[in-house]
Amino acid sequence: PEMGCGASSSSHASADGCGRRLHLEIKPGLYHDVYPAADADLVVAMNAGVGVPQYYAMWGPTLDLLARRPRRGLLAVTAYTPGELVREERLLRYRWGLQLPLADAPGLAQELAALAAEQPPWTLSRDIC
Repeated sequence: PEMGCGASSSSHASADGCGRRLHLEIKPGLYHDVYPAADADLVVAMNAGVGVPQYYAMWGPTLDLLARRPRRGLLAVTAYTPGELVREERLLRYRWGLQLPLADAPGLAQELAALAAEQPPWTLSRDIC
């Protein structure tokens, strides 16, 4: 949920040589109200307080909507403190965590297997098209 933000919106588009495209759209409001189709490939919650007690109830409808959508997507969450991040990860795994089968993405599975042998932080060494 966006708290205390103005009524401004913005939209940007870009493409790369691999046939991928990026459409970035920012609108004020609660995600589940502003984007009821929940059709984004990536949703970014920046310092959103997903695991903070006073904001937790507001995030429930958005996280439930993302979990119910017919097509899988990614949710990226940032936090103000390491402790907040740990609480948020624990909450998200407990309530919405699912196993992700990599059988349909052999290139990604191979890259992740190689990363698992390394020490964090992990970074993909190449684009996976």
